[in-house]
Formats: sequence, C-alpha cells, structure tokens
Amino acid sequence: MILSFNNLFHGVKKSTENKFLFQKNDVPLYPFFTLYYSTMKQFILIIGFAVISFVSTAQKLSFDRTEHNFQSIKETNGEVSCDFSYENRTKTIIYLTTIECSNRSSIRLKWNRDTIQSKEKGSFSVILHPRNLSGLFEQIVTVKTMEDGVEHSYPLKIKADVEPRPRTKEEIYGMMEGNLRYKTNSLRYVMNPTSVIIDTFGIYNVYGDTMTFSHGMLPAAFQILSMPEKLAPKEEGKIVFKYTAATKNDWGNVWDKITIITSDTNRSHKTLYITGEILDDFDAWTPEQKAKAPKASFDNIEYPFGTATEGDEITHNFLLTNTGKSTLHIRKLKSSCGCTAVNPEKNDLEPGESTEIKAIFRTHGKTGKQMRTVDVITNDPSQPKITLKITGNLNPKPAKTE
Repeated sequence: MILSFNNLFHGVKKSTENKFLFQKNDVPLYPFFTLYYSTMKQFILIIGFAVISFVSTAQKLSFDRTEHNFQSIKETNGEVSCDFSYENRTKTIIYLTTIECSNRSSIRLKWNRDTIQSKEKGSFSVILHPRNLSGLFEQIVTVKTMEDGVEHSYPLKIKADVEPRPRTKEEIYGMMEGNLRYKTNSLRYVMNPTSVIIDTFGIYNVYGDTMTFSHGMLPAAFQILSMPEKLAPKEEGKIVFKYTAATKNDWGNVWDKITIITSDTNRSHKTLYITGEILDDFDAWTPEQKAKAPKASFDNIEYPFGTATEGDEITHNFLLTNTGKSTLHIRKLKSSCGCTAVNPEKNDLEPGESTEIKAIFRTHGKTGKQMRTVDVITNDPSQPKITLKITGNLNPKPAKTE
C-alpha cells in the first residue's frame, strides 16, 4: 500500500513541471503537493504500525496452520489423525483450558490441559474416524485459552473427502416385513392438484425360496406401472408406480395404503404407503397474481381452555378474515382425533370478508394435558396451511358416590 502511494505522489511531483496542470495565476503548487505527500506517508506508516500492533496483541497463541485437509480417505481404512502445533510468542503465560468439537461421534481429541510458558511450544492431535461418513466432511475444532484473564478462542478447520464403504444389502434395504426388505415402505410428497408422481419402491427377497408378487385393490390415485412376478432368493426388484393428484381430488394431508400379496409364509400381505400434502400450485402464479394474493388472517390460532373435566364438550369459534387483495378459498378443514371442525358459512371470502370456524373438542375418555388441532387449507400463498389449536388440562371425572 505504501509503495502504491509512493508511485502516486512520485508521479505528482514529476507532473509539476507542466504549468498548465499545476499552476494557477503563475503560482506554483509544488510545495502543497510536497507537504501533502509527506503528511500522507507519515499517516500510512502510523496506520500500518497500529494494524501490526493489533494483530500481535490479538493473536497471542500462534499455530503452525489453521486448517488440515486429509484429502481423499476411505471409510474402510479406519482412523486418520493429524497434529496441530502451537507456540506462545508472548512474554506472559497462556492457559490452554479446552479443545472441543461438536461432532464427537467422528472426531476424538488428544491434548493436555497445558500451562504454556512464554516461548514454549506444544501440540495436540485430532483423530478422525470416517465411520458412516460419505463425501465432503468439514468440521471446526475450537481451542480455548485464558490469556491475561481473558478467554480467547481459536477455530481450526478439519476437512476430508470420504469414500464410503460398500453397503450390504441389509443396510441398503433397511426395512423388513416378513422376509421382504424395503429401502423404505413409505414415500411422502408435496404436490399440487395437477401433480403426477412416478417413483419406485425398492425391494429385496431374503426368503429361502422364490417369492411371488401380486396386488389387491389399489387406491384410485395409485397405479402400478411394473412389478416383478417373482424374485429368487437374494434377488432385488422394483415396484414402479404412478400417483395422480387430480384423481385423488383432495387437499392438505393425504394418505394411501397399497397392499402387495406375496407367497411369503411369514406375513404374506405387505403394506406400502403414499403420504403427502396437496396445495395450490403457487409456483405457477404470475407476478400479478402474487401481488394481488389473498391472505388468511385469524384473530387467534390457539384457544387455551384452561382446566376442564373429562366428558365436557369444549367449543371455540376462530374468526378468519381475508386481509388480502383477491378471493380467499377455504379448500379444506382437517381435524385431529377427538376434534371436529364445523364447516364455515362461507368457503370463499372476498377481501375484507370474515367467517367463523367452529372447533369442537369432545373430551370423553381423555385426561391430563391436551392439544387438539384443526388444519385450515387455503389458497393463501404465504401460509397455505394454518394449524389452529385447542389446549388445556382435563381432570378425571369425579367418582360416583352411592
């Protein structure tokens, strides 16, 4: 930085020979630039010494490096380790209070609670176990010290690119029903009313014999595109399916169960699940539609009823107002077990209009802390699902006295 200013003002001094540029009314300006150059040079030197002084004061414990990259390692090769060296470059004692890392399952640390004298050197070890790691791994190891009564932290980075060990079939197909293993038996999607999902259930036969496959009655929205008629022992297969949201014709949380019939003598009927949410396709909205979007605003979203007695019927009206700029459509009300939501008087609210959603909690057979919910699905892009809550505590019904 100082060299660049030297070059700049050297050019200015040379240019003073040009009277057209640096003189006015025949008065030379060279003395002004000489003084300015000298002052600026002193100012830059002062700032430089201040920065150097600040750095040397802040960094009392010096490390040989602040990052170690193990590069490419294999999970099968087990642990790898590295050492970080440090030196106390001050005239005071530094106390090494702790060295920590949040990922204790993969990283172990070997160090001593040292008192580091002036000019003394030391080191500590970082042991990385790549078990269950895959791909790029990065973690911060923090060294904490006490220096002149003030706690300091030194973050050091550990990096590696881990090649995972080959997974066994049992690990790949982690779920098991009878003698059939799955990668998963449940898939979940966030959809819009026009979504068409094509996906796969992976299966693996651990039966001691060939297993045959067929299916029972399928949900209307679910179609099997391909499925093996049979799998030999230790053979893998795929059930490819299509799920059509328009055929489901629903809103909010959806749930479908698919039954696969096999020759497995241990639980012949296998169960697969499709779950998810169907909401408006807000990604297809134009900027104009988004600017004029409806907005669902409730007076409150939770009703704490306090304390009641088992068997009481608890009701509450939640007031919903459209504070947006276009029509708000109430798509669906979905209640949790034991709670009923009464359909509102209006399902379509113009800007400024309101309606009430009545929630009824029937408490028969319930005691203790309670929470029941009602999901309200609308075409509000900022919050298409709003969950209303009824909370409180239920005392047992008093025993009858004869």
